Amino acid sequence: MYIFNALGLKSVPFLKNIVPHILATVKNCGQHGLREALLQQVANLSTIVREHLRPYLPAIFDVVEEFWFTRHLSALCSLVERVAAAVPEDFQAYVPLLVRQALASIEAIDLTNWSGNTSSHRARLGEAHRFAHQPGL
Repeated sequence: MYIFNALGLKSVPFLKNIVPHILATVKNCGQHGLREALLQQVANLSTIVREHLRPYLPAIFDVVEEFWFTRHLSALCSLVERVAAAVPEDFQAYVPLLVRQALASIEAIDLTNWSGNTSSHRARLGEAHRFAHQPGL
């Protein structure tokens, strides 16, 4: 990342040689620490090259979707936040995916140990579940 920081936007021509390989390594590596570090590097890269990351958004959000329910959620959220800041117009196309993932995360929470009116919580989650599974979302 030091080279990308030093070169700034002059590094853009090299993205095609770097980003696909980083994302492939994220998908295929079995080491959680390496995957976490690579996700952080892609997040850092998005702040350097900003809109030039556009061609890689589908692959980036494939990774986000694939690893959402893993221990990498914090790194993924950081990546999503930085991508949203870098290319806000293009990011809008991925909001439905993120809403579905967030609602599925909420749905997965075990409510049996919640204090208070759990039937009310379940009703709200049921509404969220129906919303997340609407056609076109």
